[in-house]
Amino acid sequence: MWNDIEKAFGEYDEESILSFCRPDEEFDYDHSLSSSARIEDSPMAIFQPVLEQFKGKFDEWVESIKISGAKRILDLSPNCRYLTFNYTDTLETIYGIPQQNIVHIHGSRLKHDEYIIGHNHYRDPIDAWDEESLIFESQAMESIIESMNDFVKDYRGNIEKYSDFFSKLSEIKQVVCYGHSMNKVDWPYFEEIIRKVGKDAPWRISYYCKEDFDNVHEFKSHFGLTNVSTFQM
Repeated sequence: MWNDIEKAFGEYDEESILSFCRPDEEFDYDHSLSSSARIEDSPMAIFQPVLEQFKGKFDEWVESIKISGAKRILDLSPNCRYLTFNYTDTLETIYGIPQQNIVHIHGSRLKHDEYIIGHNHYRDPIDAWDEESLIFESQAMESIIESMNDFVKDYRGNIEKYSDFFSKLSEIKQVVCYGHSMNKVDWPYFEEIIRKVGKDAPWRISYYCKEDFDNVHEFKSHFGLTNVSTFQM
């Protein structure tokens, strides 16, 4: 499912990635420096291009989404403020929401932004080093962790970029979430909203399946929210 892609992205295993990338040949102990160099360089030769292709294909997918046949299924007020994780112009085009009331926190197709996709699992590259791994293997796994750290979302930077939007949220009387799985990947944004509106503000959160429903209750418990109701979509 789409809502699990970013979660899965942050749950990578560098040892498995290295195992997939390492050359399909026996280690040559007579030429150990050459063999170890090929293993150390293998993530950059195989894994890094895959990451770049993934990002390129993702951008192509966003650009290909058709909304011309979409119909309104919600009653959305043009006077509300909208924080959307959707890259398309559905709110603007289908629902007639003014652009000034919308923040596309991960990029907007209308504005030709760079689209943000990633995870929230930053790791210290030193994690790659242990007593059981050979030096060249640890160096290779370190490079994998560094590459995956490049896909960690810059939550603080994104919030600061839209500081004008977030700074005015103290006026909000109710928060309604449509179509978000409440996956932990985006919790830092919700944490900022809670910081502005308070823990006692009413939240109405949709869920699609039991996993979403469980995520909502974990979210409520984690942040100590006192007034949360759910509805199924």
